[in-house]
Amino acid sequence: MLRMLLIFCVRATAVIVAVLVTVLLPLSAAAQAKVNAEDELLEATLARYCVSCHSDRLRTADLSLEGLDLAEVGTHAEVWERVVAKLRSQAMPPVGRPRPALATYDRLASWLEAEIDRVATVSPDPGRTEAV
Repeated sequence: MLRMLLIFCVRATAVIVAVLVTVLLPLSAAAQAKVNAEDELLEATLARYCVSCHSDRLRTADLSLEGLDLAEVGTHAEVWERVVAKLRSQAMPPVGRPRPALATYDRLASWLEAEIDRVATVSPDPGRTEAV
């Protein structure tokens, strides 16, 4: 009787794992596709509206976004925080230049803020403290 119960539990576990894998893998693939599409949209937005002036060649306002990777926002958080401030106030691109839709400003700024916060949560840097 105990052996039959053990076999039943093993089989039930295998069925549950199979069902979860079947259900969750397509969801994670769809979620990954959505993340990739979001990344592409953000990169295209930066390339279209920002990098033309903030490139390695021009360095407008002593800022180049050309070599910065959106996958590594935390590496240059101080730069991205400046970008977020300009996006939130809609100061960039300057008046007279092509500008993204208001929703795009918010999407990009919100995504950058979330990434900066995520990295700060994972590896906080409290700064230098005084010795006691």
